[in-house]
Amino acid sequence: MRNREIFFLWLKTLRPLSELLDMVKPPPERGTNIQVHSTPFGCEVFLNAVTRGSVCGVVGKRPSLLLTDAATALGSEGGPVYTEGPTKELVGAVVCSVSWWRGEWVGLTLAAPLRSILAAKLRVPPDSVPRAPISPLHSQILEQIDRVTILVRCGNAWGAGVYLGRGYVITCAHVVKHHASSKVSLYCQGVKETAIVRYKTADDKAYDLALLFTNPQSWTHLLPAEFSEEPATKGER
Repeated sequence: MRNREIFFLWLKTLRPLSELLDMVKPPPERGTNIQVHSTPFGCEVFLNAVTRGSVCGVVGKRPSLLLTDAATALGSEGGPVYTEGPTKELVGAVVCSVSWWRGEWVGLTLAAPLRSILAAKLRVPPDSVPRAPISPLHSQILEQIDRVTILVRCGNAWGAGVYLGRGYVITCAHVVKHHASSKVSLYCQGVKETAIVRYKTADDKAYDLALLFTNPQSWTHLLPAEFSEEPATKGER
């Protein structure tokens, strides 16, 4: 009899989670437009402050974490994350605001995809948690960008680089400012390699551009970036 009571107590505890699982929409894919409702600084005057952005990164297979550029401030933890559009479907909750990182303003927000968390709590198989649909064109564009973007590290500095082919990578000059005393390392899709600085604009000068060279044999899985023949225009996406 005792085991039966424990079972029904367990069922009663999990039932609200199960009902919530049916209500929450699947985790959004990278690049999805979202909006976050939060209470910055824990101040009721700013209750339901709205910030908009997109899903920058997705971590985990279920997934387990979302990174978005919809900036929030401290006190926004627990705020709901909705997809953009007329229905504004609930997909997550704010875990923490990452306004600053290593002394630099980044204005990012970490969010938890609620459906994935509830499925894990209820021990629902991962395959039964569908992902939000994404257009084939959007997926193709993201894949192409992933194969040209490289992480650049030099001492305590870091940044992103663009692969140009034949071992050449461009990045910002301030990222490799201390290349004379610290090695330059490149990372992309499980590959790590060092690089040398072939050109760097002078410190505090215009353009902030650096050209790196690395072993091209290590990056055969990447695609050289395709340059536009026309400059960007005002108002263009």
